[in-house]
Amino acid sequence: MRVKDFNTDLRKRMFSDELTTRYNLSYETVRNGQSTTSFVRSAYVDEGSDRVYYSMVNNDENCPVTKAWYRFSFSGDKSVNTFSSYPFYREYDKLEGDYEFELSPTTWRPVRINVKDDLGTALVPRNLWVDGVRPVDYDNKDPVVCLPQGEHVIDVYAATESGSVVYENDGQKSLRTIVVKDAMNVQEYDRVYKHGDYAGYEVTAVDADGNPAQGAYFFLSGKDGRVLGAVLDSAGRGVVFHEYPGECSGVISGIRNTAKLTWTDNSPIGMQTHHIDVSKDLRKVKVTVKQHEQMFANKYGNPELHLYRTADKLDAMPDFYDDTYIRCNWDSMSDTSFVFTANLYMQDGWLCGYLVQRDLRDSIPMMKVSDAGELNFDYTKYAYIKYTLDGKRLQAGYNSEGLMAAPVGQAPVAEWSNVFAPEFLLPGNYYACVVSPNNASELSYINAYVPSFKVECPVENSEVEVALTTLPDEDYVQVPLKLDGIFFLAGAKAEAEVKFLYNGQIPLIVGGQNNTTVNTEVPFRVLKGDYDYSVKGLKFDEKHHYVLGHERKVAVGDDTKVVQLDLSGLHYFNTIGYFDAEGNEIDWLDLWTPLCSASFYNGQDFLADCYLSSYEDEGLFIPEGDYGVKLFVGDWSQKIEHDATLHVDNQSGTTARIVLGKQFTPVEQVVAESNGSELNIRYVGGQAVVTAPVATPVRVAVYALNGAKLNCMNVMPGQRIDLSALSRGAYIVRLSQGNVNSAVKIVK
Repeated sequence: MRVKDFNTDLRKRMFSDELTTRYNLSYETVRNGQSTTSFVRSAYVDEGSDRVYYSMVNNDENCPVTKAWYRFSFSGDKSVNTFSSYPFYREYDKLEGDYEFELSPTTWRPVRINVKDDLGTALVPRNLWVDGVRPVDYDNKDPVVCLPQGEHVIDVYAATESGSVVYENDGQKSLRTIVVKDAMNVQEYDRVYKHGDYAGYEVTAVDADGNPAQGAYFFLSGKDGRVLGAVLDSAGRGVVFHEYPGECSGVISGIRNTAKLTWTDNSPIGMQTHHIDVSKDLRKVKVTVKQHEQMFANKYGNPELHLYRTADKLDAMPDFYDDTYIRCNWDSMSDTSFVFTANLYMQDGWLCGYLVQRDLRDSIPMMKVSDAGELNFDYTKYAYIKYTLDGKRLQAGYNSEGLMAAPVGQAPVAEWSNVFAPEFLLPGNYYACVVSPNNASELSYINAYVPSFKVECPVENSEVEVALTTLPDEDYVQVPLKLDGIFFLAGAKAEAEVKFLYNGQIPLIVGGQNNTTVNTEVPFRVLKGDYDYSVKGLKFDEKHHYVLGHERKVAVGDDTKVVQLDLSGLHYFNTIGYFDAEGNEIDWLDLWTPLCSASFYNGQDFLADCYLSSYEDEGLFIPEGDYGVKLFVGDWSQKIEHDATLHVDNQSGTTARIVLGKQFTPVEQVVAESNGSELNIRYVGGQAVVTAPVATPVRVAVYALNGAKLNCMNVMPGQRIDLSALSRGAYIVRLSQGNVNSAVKIVK
């Protein structure tokens, strides 16, 4: 790209000395059926008064460019009286040879874009296209663009400065032609919109207080995906002129405490009107939250209401950022009564959600909007709980002190993860405990325990103190953990991940970053009582083993000398294998989609998630039976799910055979189907097979990722290729058959 007279005073006067230049080349290639877009920056050199920009693309016949775009534009310093430049743009389906362009910006001439309608509306251009490309950094208030002399096609979308009235640029109907003449005076381009040529919508909206809904947004969209938007003005009015054929839909959003409003129109002709009076046309849902006085004292702040309105009944809560979310602004709050109120408005349909106050979360079940006249949350009926341990105040909520509390017979809300003790509780029977880490090992122990305390709220804003006391030493035994039920593990040193549940409600976990060693004489401090437990994982012989379907009970008393972890009834596999439907073993490292994880099911019952590895040998303990398995392969950004099965009986041997469905094709079938398929290479079961549209030779070239060619050969479709000489890693294989080319990445 040669820019004539770039380094001259005339160019600087027209476009300023402080110039911002934009130039780049983008191109698209296809690899293994996937399109990849690459970006190439240009460099430049000065040749006399000219400046020459250039970009280079690798000409690789085995990976052809299927599309390319070249853009060039520049703009001057807007603090001085300068012009925006013509946006030079070229697009190609493919690149052939070299391309040279020449621009002479000092011969370009300024054109001002003026827009108005036949109603006298003051408009400014919002989106401007010249020859199908948008200029860079033009000034909306005084849009002057320097264009090459000659004929150009102009398309412009106009709106009022506030955005309350919008005229769309409607494709071919809105195109206009301008001829730029050789004159230094600014030429005027006038575009007059005739409102009668458009269909459209005039929307007015009044909020719940009877005031114009100034600042709300009105969007209009058609079936072709085009969307126009207007901002309602001080009169609550927004107008969109459009040329959408057939059905269109309108949306109003951003009215205070009002859900998004939607409607559809099958075939609007001419100008349509749509008026919304929030207080008259919509359902009102009154929300009242009365806080406990200790919430105010502890700086709980405003409640967070997460409410969603949908047209149809949903099976699950929408995502937080779902556009059905209603933003709640509280209308009032009294410093003495701590009452928050809000009136929310919405169309008929369904609503659900929840109210959050720090660690408290109260759900709002799915209900019809017509049945939700009032939603009341009264936290003065809760008791404020003050927990102490040996007289010292403990932190409630999610905490690092091991404090847990929950209704009697239930595990804490956080269960196996972060410990949790609610700071506010409704009347009922609860228990509380403090779980402390064992200083000598990874096994935590119960340091204090109140099996039952009663919460009563005889008056509003009640308070209850729960006093925990460190348990005496005689309530504990010091015992080691040992494995039982698997003969070859008797006495063998191992690391275990075990989950315990004391008295049916207090969770304890053995494990963590460094799992606890079992089958040693190292004792653990264990509170006497009844435990449920399940072993989740074992590590021995430098190998990790998953344990599934394991649940047992154990009682710990004065006579307990050791806690036996019973693994009887489990079949042991020292390795896990993966097979296709024809019995061919799958090596995930031969497929460039590594194994991520697997979910195991016993019928419809979920057992566990296992984070399996493609790079390490792993084992499995599991009861006999038939299991469903969902395998997830690929990287974390894009995982692919495959259904599989696992059968376990006393004849299953030492390898767990996880068999995938027919979506995994064996090598023999790839060979049989090699003709008539797209040009590709399939790496299955450790062997590479070429597939092609026709039964003629295919040229195969193997490259390292640094571009070095490692091998080259001609093969027939269906012929197996020996890649055993290649070391483990990733490669690019380029295939050519006649005029058809393909590039495939494989991982060995």
